[in-house]
Amino acid sequence: MNLVSTSTVALKKQENHQESLNYAYLFESAMDGVMVTDEFGFVQYTNKNYELLFGVSRYTEIGKHVNDIGVDELILNALKKEKMLLEGIFLLQT
Repeated sequence: MNLVSTSTVALKKQENHQESLNYAYLFESAMDGVMVTDEFGFVQYTNKNYELLFGVSRYTEIGKHVNDIGVDELILNALKKEKMLLEGIFLLQT
């Protein structure tokens, strides 16, 4: 490998790293819970709002296949949290 191709590879790696940081910032700043999977359905990333919304550690989901997560249970837990929050707001207003 010559100096030009080595420099090109290094520049491409730097660009890919910056692009990854941009996506991470975008996902972390999202108001919604975000789960990112690879093309095979394995979780690669979840943001902090995913953890808050579904009540599970975001790091325990990484590496799991979406079929093994129990999405129905996660959704039910999130709906229960939302209902409790809305009921609490209603009680405060009355």
